[in-house]
Amino acid sequence: MSDTYSPIPELNLLKEFDDQCTDFYSPGFELREYNNDSSWSDSASPEFYDRVIPFAQATSSGSFYALWRCDDRADLATLPVILFGDEGDLYISAHNLLDLFHDLAEGDFDGPAPIREEYLTTRRAYLAWLERNFGPTRPEHERSPMEEYGWRFADWLLSVGSEDAADVVIENLECFEVPRVQELLSKGGSAPHQRCGEGDGRSLGVGGLAVAGGDAAPLLEALVNPPRERPSP
Repeated sequence: MSDTYSPIPELNLLKEFDDQCTDFYSPGFELREYNNDSSWSDSASPEFYDRVIPFAQATSSGSFYALWRCDDRADLATLPVILFGDEGDLYISAHNLLDLFHDLAEGDFDGPAPIREEYLTTRRAYLAWLERNFGPTRPEHERSPMEEYGWRFADWLLSVGSEDAADVVIENLECFEVPRVQELLSKGGSAPHQRCGEGDGRSLGVGGLAVAGGDAAPLLEALVNPPRERPSP
């Protein structure tokens, strides 16, 4: 049996770096067992399992990241990244893995960043790793991840019987006034990047964008494998 972490070279590079760390390099983020289906809710359908690949803890409270196999492309690193929130949040977080890697470098999504020296040293090492392997700047995209993939994701969730999850995604899309791609192209423009839900009790998602459904029950169970002992972020 191969000891390779995953079939994705970019993710394996991060795993090699992650294994050397004794502290977080982005608060709350930590790689977990690749595509460990035991983390999912019993209510998820087989079709859901086939297309969703969990790979990392996103926050210390139990949110996690997964790749969505929106098609049968060979390069899995280019698949969109989903964030499953521990309080019911659900949305497309990044266009692809490289986009996520840059997100980890730019923002502290799990509360204020710690000030302990070991964290600061590990974070500097991550920034150096990112630039060394992928360059100093992230690729540019004409549309946000939700504009690019959100409606496709919602339609797919409905097709596999995950109506509650689809409702959360659709609520977010409508909240941000994200039109379907066909409507967007016909109007020759892009959807507004407005902040939604400020002051109305909705939770804030990754990157400071408000995410509807923050008071919903968790859609899926948190990843079950315990992380190695690292200081609290």
